[in-house]
Amino acid sequence: MYKVLIVDDEKKVRISLKTMIRWENEGFCADYSAKDGIDALQMVQKCHPHLIIVDIIMPNMNGIEFIKTVRNIGYKGEILILSDSQNFLYAVEGLRNHVCDYIVKTDITPTLPVSFQNQIQAGQSFCSVIQKRKPVSNSR
Repeated sequence: MYKVLIVDDEKKVRISLKTMIRWENEGFCADYSAKDGIDALQMVQKCHPHLIIVDIIMPNMNGIEFIKTVRNIGYKGEILILSDSQNFLYAVEGLRNHVCDYIVKTDITPTLPVSFQNQIQAGQSFCSVIQKRKPVSNSR
């Protein structure tokens, strides 16, 4: 199973993401979560997730700081930014730090992991499927 870490300061968002998508049916385990970037760093070292879904605006360590830090310590997995904001500057900063995509929370659908699983089985990265699905995304 591919491990997913969900990082968001809102507990209801973490629970909703875990329960609204049938991760296990698609070969994903979304049992890992953190309430901020500091907790997420510990989870990355503990569970070694394949995919991190991270909110931008959080206390203690925000999503951009977390992404920079986790990349600096050598995390090679995929990162997807999840936010309430459609602020393009966050998306640009995320792309500079090699994230797959920037998704607004209202755009999440139960079919999201199916796309990830299809690409994994084909030997491709998570990012390539997201970039194909969202034509406004830029390649790295």
